[in-house]
Amino acid sequence: MHSVRSLAKGLGACLPMSLVMAFAFPAAAAVPVITGLGPMGGVNAGGPAFTLDVAGKNFLSGAVVKWNSTRLTTRFVNASGLTAAVPASLIVTPGTANITVTDSGGTSAPQQFFVNTPLKVATTILAPAYVDAAYSNQLSATGGIAPYTWSLPSGASLPSELELASDGAITGTPKTDDLLYSFSVKVHDSSNPPRTGNARITLPIYPAPSACASGISGNSKLKGTYSLFLEEFDLVNADRAWSVGSFKADGAGHITGGIKDTNGPPYPAEILDTFTGTYSIGADGRGGFSMKTSEGATFAFCFTIDAVTNNVAGGATVIEADTTDHISEGAFYLQTSSSYTLESTKGSWTITLVGRKIDGEGNNDYQSVAGYLNFDGKGNVTAGEFDSSQDKYSSPGMPYNKYEAQVPVTGTYTPASDGRGTITLDVPKGPANFVFYPAGAGQLLLLTTDPGVSPAGNNSVLNGKALLRTATSFTDATLKGTGIFSSFGYVNVGKPDQAPYLELGTLDFDGKGSATVAGYSNKGGSISSGSTKLSYSVDSVGRVTITVPGGGSVPAFYLVGPNQGFGVDDSISVDAYEFSGQVAPTGGFNLADLAGRFAIGSQNVSFKYQPTQTGAVTLAGSGGVTGTYDVDNAGAILTGLMQSGKIAATSTPGVFLYTATGDSNPSLAIYFFNADHALLMNIGSDQSEYPGLSYLSHQ
Repeated sequence: MHSVRSLAKGLGACLPMSLVMAFAFPAAAAVPVITGLGPMGGVNAGGPAFTLDVAGKNFLSGAVVKWNSTRLTTRFVNASGLTAAVPASLIVTPGTANITVTDSGGTSAPQQFFVNTPLKVATTILAPAYVDAAYSNQLSATGGIAPYTWSLPSGASLPSELELASDGAITGTPKTDDLLYSFSVKVHDSSNPPRTGNARITLPIYPAPSACASGISGNSKLKGTYSLFLEEFDLVNADRAWSVGSFKADGAGHITGGIKDTNGPPYPAEILDTFTGTYSIGADGRGGFSMKTSEGATFAFCFTIDAVTNNVAGGATVIEADTTDHISEGAFYLQTSSSYTLESTKGSWTITLVGRKIDGEGNNDYQSVAGYLNFDGKGNVTAGEFDSSQDKYSSPGMPYNKYEAQVPVTGTYTPASDGRGTITLDVPKGPANFVFYPAGAGQLLLLTTDPGVSPAGNNSVLNGKALLRTATSFTDATLKGTGIFSSFGYVNVGKPDQAPYLELGTLDFDGKGSATVAGYSNKGGSISSGSTKLSYSVDSVGRVTITVPGGGSVPAFYLVGPNQGFGVDDSISVDAYEFSGQVAPTGGFNLADLAGRFAIGSQNVSFKYQPTQTGAVTLAGSGGVTGTYDVDNAGAILTGLMQSGKIAATSTPGVFLYTATGDSNPSLAIYFFNADHALLMNIGSDQSEYPGLSYLSHQ
């Protein structure tokens, strides 16, 4: 038998060398090449199993397609085409896969195949539009491949005055209100073939806001320099922000010298702005305030004055009432000095702060702080400590609480002559910077000026207040008698059904370490009531430790003075507490002693579906109640609303229940601190799942 080698040698004498080499050594198979993958643009994560089409050249029978390192069941079509079965388990999450082909010719260079986030309409509830006001908004989508193309499906329409552009912009000036207006929308991405998403969009169209006040007969009562606090909530993206500032009112309807600091978790830096404006106040103390900032923005507010002394208002309750895309509530406070110095702010101050930061994963980390600071009159914070309760996240939707107790703090402070001052505190996470404004005698409004977005911001954006301490030493006996307490936090933190968690009740201290707490709680519309025995201990710096039989989350308080303080607890809801002593009128809390006109205002608004309100309420002295209210309900501004009802005393002194005319069951619990001030909370079975606290302050 002849070998190939010998056969080639024998033929070599009569054949060209090229033919000899071809006969002896056949050409090697070419390496496979991938030129395209299908479906073009990839597939959506979480979808079903699919067939992957592989186009190219040099494919041989027996070729195997790999998804990263996983071999796929492969079918040979021809030298330029293969198909492979991709199981659903490989496309559970978005990402990219490296696709290769291996056969006897070798392994191809990898080609990327995309597993896309599914195309989805991200905007389903739009900021409200207002009749006769220019409207502009932008629809948004996630997933798929941008850019997106928007359209209305067959049969869908917008009001004739509004238009949807192909880029998702909605513009126009509506002429007719429709509080429940909604429409269908379709979006295509840039895949080939394009993917499609559909959604139902809610776009409430509200009537044009009406004026907050009628008349100017009360203009002279707003006169002097006032500090301003606003708690703001964005109706579109749910962002929070807070503003503190000051302005001068001339008693004739003009606002000058306005200055305000604004900060929130999404802000890269706090904003310092100036403003001017005008105001009007009617006979019942309800007013309207128009603000124009130095950047040209305009805002409108409704307010109701309170604490009128010598024909000058000591403050006001405030809500925003304009066509911007956010709501806000807050207060004015009359400043009690025309000049502020290091010496005038000297003393020990008890603080309460609440707020949040946005962590590296986009979670909102809620935080509450209570503590004290000692100002030495020379610009130094010589001593202080605080307790901090903050939510953290182990994974999306899985919060846990990080509690820090008795954290020592020092720092510096500088008041300005016009009242605006700054504080820098040395805390473990790095310096925390604040701005402050005086808000009446012995009170400061506080706002951090640091960013609240990680990694730029190490600290939360916090807002709150400080009260000058009325005691210099503290023991268990500092707490003796009855106080009214309130708390604000959250239930179902980090979940879609997150809602406010409120408490309102009484704390009765015996001065010897024992107490009883009783009252109501409202967890996102779920009402309960009850009482609990507890024990307490007060240390030398005014920190109160609470113990409840059976354990559980309990607050730690820092005292301002007798029967007054701020607190936090170690629960995931990061509750912030405030309590103050109850002082009964001579003869007790009788209906006749509570007669008069009060300003009412909302507080602790943290969800866009929480109504904000201000108004004037008259207590007749016999149980009858009448009121005129201005309300912003998620952007629907309703002014001059009339309501009536009655209040009835309970077995607890100073606690009353309000029942609206036409209702058979009480809807509000009212706790009076004294004859001039009270807190209210929703307890009605039909009230919103987004309840809020309100307060009454005598005019």
